[in-house]
Parts: sequence; C-alpha cells; structure tokens
Amino acid sequence: MLRMFLAVLISWSWSARGQLKESTAPIWRGEEFKLNEGGIFFKLVPSRGLIKQGAGQSELKLIHTASLKVYKLDYHIVKDLKAAVKIWRLPVGEYRIAQLTVSTSRGSYQFKGPSQDTIQLGARKINNGGRWFAIERKNKQLLLVLKNPKVGVKPADGTGGIAIPKLPSQAGKASIKPQALPSQSKSPTPPPRLPSSRNPPKQKPLPIATPLPRGGQIPPKQAQGVAKPAQEKTEFQSPTSKKMLPKIVLPSQQSQRQYQDIRATYTVKQTIAMFYKIDLKRNNRFAPKFRKVIQENDANLRKCYITRLEDKHNLKGFIQFKFLYSRKDKAFRTLKVVKQTLNDPKMVECLYWEVAGLTFAVRKDMLGDLKFTFSTR
Repeated sequence: MLRMFLAVLISWSWSARGQLKESTAPIWRGEEFKLNEGGIFFKLVPSRGLIKQGAGQSELKLIHTASLKVYKLDYHIVKDLKAAVKIWRLPVGEYRIAQLTVSTSRGSYQFKGPSQDTIQLGARKINNGGRWFAIERKNKQLLLVLKNPKVGVKPADGTGGIAIPKLPSQAGKASIKPQALPSQSKSPTPPPRLPSSRNPPKQKPLPIATPLPRGGQIPPKQAQGVAKPAQEKTEFQSPTSKKMLPKIVLPSQQSQRQYQDIRATYTVKQTIAMFYKIDLKRNNRFAPKFRKVIQENDANLRKCYITRLEDKHNLKGFIQFKFLYSRKDKAFRTLKVVKQTLNDPKMVECLYWEVAGLTFAVRKDMLGDLKFTFSTR
C-alpha cells in the first residue's frame, strides 16, 4: 500500500515538471567517490522491432524518490549484452525511471513513468542497475520490463554492487632510473689507513699452517701465530684502488698481503619501448589530433607498464582496443579490448582506465582501433 502511494506521489510530482530540478548525471572516470555518492550501470535492451528500425541514441531520466530531483543520462544502445557501456556518478538513494526516449529511423518512442520497479544505489561502490527490456507499443509508446539484474560483472555482495578497485597513480615518469643491485645498495667501504709507528693497528689472531717436524709433533708455541704490524711499506696497485696497503709479516716468516674487498656499484639501465597505432578507417584525417593527446599523456600510459615490470621483468606484448568516439562527450563512448598478448590482467585494467579517461577536441562521431605495443631492451 505504501509502495503504491509513493508511485502515485512521484507521478503527480512528475506531471508538474516545472517544479522539479533537472541536471545531467556525470560519467564516472575512475575518480574516488564521495561519502554520499556511488556509481551505477545498467543495460537497456530494445525489442527486435526497435533494432530493425535502427535504435541507437536514447535519453534516460531518473528521479530520486527522496529529493525528487531528475537526472538526465545519455545512453547509446549496443547489441553486446555482456558488459555495461557507461557508469554514472549519482547521489545515494532510491531511483525510478521517470522517462525514456529511444530514437529510431522511423521516429522516437517514449516511456512516461515513473516505473514501478526501483533502483537502489549504495554509497562508495559501483551498483548494478539491472537489465531493462524496452518493448514498443501503439502510438510509439514503450513498455519497460526489469529482468535479471546481473549485467556484465558479478556482484561482490547481495546488494548488487561491487567494491571500488584500487586506482593506479595518476602521474609517473616515462623511464626507469638506473639503480644499483639489491646486494650492492650499501656504499663501498674505504681501504684501511696505513699503519704508523706511533699508533700501530691491532691485528686479530690469524690461524696459519706450519710444516710438521720430522718427529711428527707440533711445537706448542708455533701451533698458532699472531700477526704483527710491519715496519716496511710497500706499494700495491689493485684493479679498483691506487691506495697504499700495509705489508703483514707472520711469525712463520711467510709474508702475506691482506686486502679488503671493495664492492663495485653496477648501473642497470632499461629502455622502455611503447609504440601505438591508431586506425580511424575513412576518418584518418583526424588522426593527428588523437596522436597529440596520446603523446601528452604518454607518462600516465607508460606508468602502467613500468609498475608491472617490478613483478614481471619479461613482460611484453600488445593490447588492441576497439572504440566508438562521441563528439558530444568528447571521449570514447564505448571502449573494448578485442585482442591482447600481455596476459597480465592488472596491466590491461590499468591501461583500460587510462585510455578511457582521455578527452579529444574532435567534432565527429567515428569508429576506430587503437593498438599499444610494449617491450624492453
């Protein structure tokens, strides 16, 4: 009874459209949600009759049941039913579909709500709005039916939402700095100072081997000797140092020079190669504008590859996107991975969100392919 009363109240409020505030819902580009915001995606499936008429662009309006605010969503109908096309950022609460307009080659079909089924939107997560079927009726009217709510991704909990993934860092350098090996991170120790007559260095007892006498017994005083500092100084030029090293004389009259190992610092230099190729079919005259934006965001795109090289040193391959560019959004309306040989889901996910966030100043709708190739040498 209460549900029917709310539906009647919303329909009465929707009839007085001049009193309702209407705004355009922003598209989620991967930024962090606020405390009272969340993301929502859903699927709009037209009937066969609408598909035959070339159904494409549609306008969807959602009404917030608590504040009675209307949010306008631009939705583009595609035939692929496996994944959602866009994710919008909206305030938390309960929503109903207030109006739907589908444009075809024979005219526009409309649905005037509000709908009986509601859409719940949780805070700080991506919510599943469900799969809605649009069926044409007489006088170019539409009937909306909500079916299986699972669209594209599997919810993480029972509310139909998934947790927000960790976003990659936005800024990064385009190359790897030469670094020392892990075992060589410490600074090399300097060679010992030369002994002087005033302050002779203290030497630790060193085990030495002495020849056995003929009787087969070892004299007790010669079984172990103590190294004494030598009064003479000799020059010795090592491959890594030109310092003066002391000469140590053992009691067994066998001279032995003692050196201290000096660690060498090795420099590792790795060159990152990233190539990209864009194909706009018959609209290749706009390719320089796309190439300029990609070059400006080279550091962010290359950062995804540099980060994954820390775990996979031999990571290389290519990833190819297929996109539909919208002149109204100045961005990719649809972006899909069609082929890749990287075999690294984290790398593919990071690059997907970086490419999806690019904006271009091209005033023409077009299809195209974008291919990235990564390698090291």
